[in-house]
Amino acid sequence: MAMPLNLKAVRNSRFKVVLPGYHMEEVDLFVKEVEEELSRLLCENDELLSRLGNAIRAAAQAEARRQADRGTSEHSSPAAALPQPAAPRTRASQKRTSGPHR
Repeated sequence: MAMPLNLKAVRNSRFKVVLPGYHMEEVDLFVKEVEEELSRLLCENDELLSRLGNAIRAAAQAEARRQADRGTSEHSSPAAALPQPAAPRTRASQKRTSGPHR
């Protein structure tokens, strides 16, 4: 049965010495490297989860403000919801948009 991979399990890992076996100093060094990398990855994962949570909360707050602003502008003035008339066209804009006619 596999044990869960966590810092405590890595720190407390022990190996039997058998012949021909592994050089115990190499095993200990490798386990220490695994422990350090696992610790770094767990910290990085915690940081990323925290940042993700903050981003989700910020997005939810921004959406709530957007919804509130929409609700405020719709209820503040009925005329605000009506389309605004187009700006009058000037001679210069008529020339640009009139096409090939001269």
